Amino acid sequence: MLFLRKSFVLHCVLLDKILNEFKTNNFFYSLTPVNQGNDYENFFFNTKTGYCEYYAGTFTILARLVGIPARIVTGYYGGSYNNLGNFYTFKQRDAHSWVEIFIDNNWVLYDPTLSVPNENILNSN
Repeated sequence: MLFLRKSFVLHCVLLDKILNEFKTNNFFYSLTPVNQGNDYENFFFNTKTGYCEYYAGTFTILARLVGIPARIVTGYYGGSYNNLGNFYTFKQRDAHSWVEIFIDNNWVLYDPTLSVPNENILNSN
């Protein structure tokens, strides 16, 4: 059991280091970055400008490289509630990508875009 606890703490430290990289090393959030396809290496080492998919993809790859199970999740965040019809409406601007990390026998949500400082948000919805 002690081994599992140490592993959990180590994983959390490593994940925090990745988030800190996004926070402190001039990464920018933009809905209109330079088109780089799925080149997460170029995003992480060169352009450092992207939208949620780039952050989620890079975070997932880096977590997996150190042995932490991770998966990208895409869906919608937000939406508008319609009181008359009793339903939510989601639009393209509500689309989002985030990460789930398997820690301590649970999938835990991580949203690496939240690490980007507000002053580094170039444009958003």
